[in-house]
Amino acid sequence: MENTKKRRLVQHKKETKIQKEIVKKVSSGGFIFYLDKATFCVYVLLIKHSNGEIWIPKGKLESEEAQIDAAFREIKEEVGLGYDQLKYIDLCATDSYSYDLDNKHVLFKELFINVFSVDSKIIPTSAEWDDKGKKIDSAEWYTYEDALNIIAFNKIELAKAYDIFIKSVNQVNRLVDIPVEKISADISQLPCASNITCVFFYGSVYKQILKADIHDTDIAIVIKDDKVDITALLILLQKYFENLNFHIYTDSEIKNGLSFFTKELALEYITKGLCVYGKNILQEQYKKVTKNQYIESLFIRSVEYLQMVRKVYYSNNYNFDYKINYLKKYTIRLARCIILMKGYAPWDELERMSPDQILSLLFEKKYLPKEFKIEVKDSERPLEYYYRLFCETGMGLQEIRHSLKLKS
Repeated sequence: MENTKKRRLVQHKKETKIQKEIVKKVSSGGFIFYLDKATFCVYVLLIKHSNGEIWIPKGKLESEEAQIDAAFREIKEEVGLGYDQLKYIDLCATDSYSYDLDNKHVLFKELFINVFSVDSKIIPTSAEWDDKGKKIDSAEWYTYEDALNIIAFNKIELAKAYDIFIKSVNQVNRLVDIPVEKISADISQLPCASNITCVFFYGSVYKQILKADIHDTDIAIVIKDDKVDITALLILLQKYFENLNFHIYTDSEIKNGLSFFTKELALEYITKGLCVYGKNILQEQYKKVTKNQYIESLFIRSVEYLQMVRKVYYSNNYNFDYKINYLKKYTIRLARCIILMKGYAPWDELERMSPDQILSLLFEKKYLPKEFKIEVKDSERPLEYYYRLFCETGMGLQEIRHSLKLKS
């Protein structure tokens, strides 16, 4: 009897030492918000399962699929909202947990939770099954307060997603709610008004891509010459916006084409900005730019990105988190320039793409090796990895330089 107990004890110890195989399942989905501008009521689109659980539309990532692409696809499949109907705002959170499937396997589940918005309260259509094989009873809009009470999981993430959505609304309304006529009238009363050629807003705060910082407004100012004092103009603009990010050009610089070869002012912003005072002579000059000049401008901007990133990466004046975020940001900016120079996609299409989708396009074109196929914005890798990804993205610049026949 004693020997039997010993054998069982030894067997138990052997079993406890067995390494269980990890089975990983990654899903992606998101909260979809709608703001009723008449009542200011916020609604959330959720799905209801046959077991009574209420949750976000979500599903499993397919092979080599970026998480944001999976979110768009699953939302389309489960509630019928297409890519052109959704506005991607940001990643809200990632949720992960694990449990034993059996004596040999552990299931590790990871969920990406994104935030989307729609312009109208579109009637959803529910799919028959979700990624768990459960029947979906319905897809319905709930008020935010009701959603908090009935959602099955992640109430904290819902509250966080709501804050992200409200902030994005405020970012857009910050400019939309200020009448352009009022700004123009105020500028016209300034003592320096006659020496100001034009003032216009550009970038994300105007284009309403819901990613701009409400305290950072991009403004371009064109003046008659360098002798003009525009202090009064800047004081006026600060009444409307905080932390102005402005660039100043003179008439002669614009007419001589200088503005087309500076990183501060992307060519596309010239025609897509909102002129709030004067006549946008930048727009007139833009029409004269040839395709080769356009690519040359992108090339010069890309080379400047290389210098800026190298300076930050090798410097001891920045902490780890700053370097990581800086590398991710400029990897996407560099990727956009490459895509435009290579002709892989036009500017308007790029404006609708998420960072992951931009990189995915370079993978599809075999511009980047498969080892870098990740979600650059959301994933966490060593600093050296992101630097190699950035450098790999910039590898094609030498080929582009030769095609342009630029001088050293």
